[in-house]
Amino acid sequence: MNKLKIVIIEDEPAAMRALSTIIARKCESSEIVATAYNGQEGLREIETHLPDVVFTDIKMPLMDGMEVSKQIASRFPFIHTVIISGFQDFGYAKQAMQYGVKDYLLKPVNILQFQELMTQLQIIIGNEHREHRTNILKQLLLGKKLEPYYRDKYLPNNFIRLAVIRLNAISEDFYIDEDEHEHQHQLWLGMLDLLHAQFSKDQLVWTQGNDGREFVVLFTKEALTVERMKERLGEFLLGYNQAFVTIAITEGKVTLEQLRSRKNTLSKVIDQRIVLGKSQIINSNDLMMISHSQDKSQALESNFQRKMEQSLVDSNWTQLKEDIGHEFIRWNEQELPQKSVEFKIKHLLTCILESIENKDTDLDYFYMMMEAISKSRDFNELFILFWDMIEQLITHIKQKPTRIDSEDFFQAIINYVENNLRNKISLQSVCDFFGISQTYMSKLFRKYKQMSFNEFVNQVRINKAKELMIQDSSLSMKAIGECVGFNDPFYFSKVFKQFTGTSPSVYSSKSGEYKL
Repeated sequence: MNKLKIVIIEDEPAAMRALSTIIARKCESSEIVATAYNGQEGLREIETHLPDVVFTDIKMPLMDGMEVSKQIASRFPFIHTVIISGFQDFGYAKQAMQYGVKDYLLKPVNILQFQELMTQLQIIIGNEHREHRTNILKQLLLGKKLEPYYRDKYLPNNFIRLAVIRLNAISEDFYIDEDEHEHQHQLWLGMLDLLHAQFSKDQLVWTQGNDGREFVVLFTKEALTVERMKERLGEFLLGYNQAFVTIAITEGKVTLEQLRSRKNTLSKVIDQRIVLGKSQIINSNDLMMISHSQDKSQALESNFQRKMEQSLVDSNWTQLKEDIGHEFIRWNEQELPQKSVEFKIKHLLTCILESIENKDTDLDYFYMMMEAISKSRDFNELFILFWDMIEQLITHIKQKPTRIDSEDFFQAIINYVENNLRNKISLQSVCDFFGISQTYMSKLFRKYKQMSFNEFVNQVRINKAKELMIQDSSLSMKAIGECVGFNDPFYFSKVFKQFTGTSPSVYSSKSGEYKL
């Protein structure tokens, strides 16, 4: 961050000179922006400069240091106050603590002690600045009004550059299990490390966007040209190979008032231009390309459609798989945007379902398809998931329902989940245990529970957590979360609130109402 801004309020000229000299000579990371010889004058300087730290004497004319501290605590809670006084009085120190005064130093000031205090303040205020800037970004993205002094202090440059970053594919409203949540978190931490290698912490302000895969980033330094920003983001993409990343940036600068609308526009641009498996930077010139979403590139190629229809008539599944595989390869080579891929696959799936009699009408194939697209990291992975779904559909029409499609078999899955909540349950681990594919497991849950596997597991875990809260109020939230399989207490709290509308601690405090 920039140098700490300091205001000194001291009615003794000699003491003022001494403190000013110490700061100028011994504290290179600080600068004095104003001085005042009484509390009233000092308060006016504080209102004008919005400093990071105020050093004030206690006994001064017009307004004493205690009243100044009280005014600062009430009106400017983000400013740190330090009292420097010749009075070693516990009563003064106690009163100062009530007003949130950071420290109470005695005159004459010990230089080493003062330097140590300034080092601590630099760290504390640096962290606070980043937290406040992030909070301001969140509030602006929600369309909320902010106090001008608060915004001006932490985002003083009204003109900024904006980027929206998305990890992997466009997300739909699917629950993710704890493993996937942790995986996404680790992907972002790795990305953040690389971003900080290209941009200093003072140049970045970021927060989560519409979901766990989207992040909004402000570049706060005016000196950073768009060409240099693109260059650094390009270097970042070259070094990041854990996921494919899509970045949309504004070509020009954005005012804070424009932030919300421009962010929403960039998110729409990404939704229209994202390509499975391809990392890319989308320029703001691409904003004009949003309107052409329903173009002819979304239709299936006529020759392929004729061949597919013939394979369906002949029940030639081998040929159908080969032809569809070639189409996926062609889409990959064309770098077809995900939205166009979704449209084509919906068309393809409609043709297949319309040609098949006696299909399982209880299953939502389109929901399963969208889930597969959302989870795919490239076209090859998408084809495997898509054909797995088609293969299960073919199996269903080739033979009568087998044991794995029975209610007894599904109940065995339910029992297994309920009996292993504390263990690390994932869709893949349960599939491996019962010897079926992820797609078929998803079909069973859509058929018998009308929800996804992850939704069901989270629901069972939350219900069990509620039981534990009622049974034993002495258990900590961390212990309850671990008992039902949530090792991350923050993720436990997030999922609990999704299902109950309240936090675990609030629910637990009311749990006595439910005890017998």
